[in-house]
Amino acid sequence: KGKFRVPRSFGDERLNGKKFGELDSEFKQAFWNYSISVEFLPNVDESFLNNVFERINRNSRKLTDQELRHAKFDGWFITFVEAQAADDDWSAIGVVTKARSKRMADVQFLSELLMASIASDIRGFNQRDIDDFYADYEDPDEAASVQSTDEIEERFNATKLRLRRFIELDARVRPFFKALANIYSLWGVLTAGGLDAKSDTDLVARYVGFMERVQRYQTDALQDIPPGADPLETSARIYAANLSGASTDETPRRERHTSLLAALQG
Repeated sequence: KGKFRVPRSFGDERLNGKKFGELDSEFKQAFWNYSISVEFLPNVDESFLNNVFERINRNSRKLTDQELRHAKFDGWFITFVEAQAADDDWSAIGVVTKARSKRMADVQFLSELLMASIASDIRGFNQRDIDDFYADYEDPDEAASVQSTDEIEERFNATKLRLRRFIELDARVRPFFKALANIYSLWGVLTAGGLDAKSDTDLVARYVGFMERVQRYQTDALQDIPPGADPLETSARIYAANLSGASTDETPRRERHTSLLAALQG
């Protein structure tokens, strides 16, 4: 409408001091074609909005995907994972830390674990995929296509308790849990690997032995694997090779899953 003039000191002679109507057609077209991101934040309380505006206006910090989910969703999925983040078990396991809690990274990771429990499968990290699960389970009572949330919660909590028991049975497990990739891999084989019949004592012994081998192969994990090498050694090398780089992609996660499952099955 010509009510705003670009400052004369803007620094570009094509724009300095001009109103919109005075711009060349190419500049007008560029303005009209600019895409503006819009996030709808329904049903959020005033304290959250104040926090959003403070972060944007004072710190210029963009909201993370998980913080946006916190604003967008209020159904079963978000309620469950946020309650889990407040559970002392996850602090003991090593998922919830002060650093991760600041931007809700802990809740996002717990969301991935819950997705694995629902699907009885692992998948690569994908923000849109997480959004879809949140939406599918926003109101599970009205969605005929989703699983019983009671069964999901029971399965999730049972796997969580096994992780906690691993630490209690052998303190050597704790350092391995410093890497979320290791937690995700162990979670995957416990929730989808058909290991329910095996005792935790046996699994912990196998897990520690395997991960100690993995540590030895953190560097050059896949190099110089001799023909006829021990299958457990080969699995450890493959697992180690898929801990670096894009370790949350689907292929590295599946490589680790296969290797760890073979080691725990014995």
